[in-house]
Amino acid sequence: MRSRGQVRFIKISSRLQMIAATVVLALLLVWGLTMATLAFSQFANTKDRLSLLNREATVTSAENRVTSYRKGIDGVATDLGRREEVIEKLVQAHVGDLPQDVRPGETVSNSGNAASQTVKKVSMAIPEAAGLARIEARQIGFVESLTRYADR
Repeated sequence: MRSRGQVRFIKISSRLQMIAATVVLALLLVWGLTMATLAFSQFANTKDRLSLLNREATVTSAENRVTSYRKGIDGVATDLGRREEVIEKLVQAHVGDLPQDVRPGETVSNSGNAASQTVKKVSMAIPEAAGLARIEARQIGFVESLTRYADR
């Protein structure tokens, strides 16, 4: 520094230089930790966002499958009902009437009440599937009648 034609030096002690270097180093360390924290946070947020997008795609795919299943369920129920009717008519033509009464000592269970409860539950959960549940109950009753016939 020049003052009135003379060169003057500002003397900074080594202790002050060490303190200034320590402060600069501490600030750099804090800045580096902050940047590392922000980078990790950004990485975690990106990972979570991608996970949510994958989950959303999975849910959308499942919704589409359920929607297409619900659209075609009436046709399936009608087809199964016709098939069950044909089987029952064939059995009745060759065997005759099947026993419906339950006798003591028979090993065949009577699941009529359980089947009607299942039909109610399915009807409440998925109304479109009520037809399938009714067909299932009808098939279970038919199988029980066939078993009674075979046992007797």
